[in-house]
Amino acid sequence: SSLHEGIELEYKWTFSSGLISLEGAYTFGHYTFDEFVEAGVDHGGNQLPGSPLHHTFSRLNFLPSEKLNMH
Repeated sequence: SSLHEGIELEYKWTFSSGLISLEGAYTFGHYTFDEFVEAGVDHGGNQLPGSPLHHTFSRLNFLPSEKLNMH
């Protein structure tokens, strides 16, 4: 079994003109094995493979018209 503890934060900020906005997210994910024994080796408490501790995402949006969006 595994434990999936963590926190996620999201943000979006739009400039007063409405043409430019900034958005993003941050995740802190402490994903570990709860109980896992393989070939006599106890992996309990180890971080799950392939799961980063920190993950960030950011995007700058430019909306010059209703039909044109740039990211």
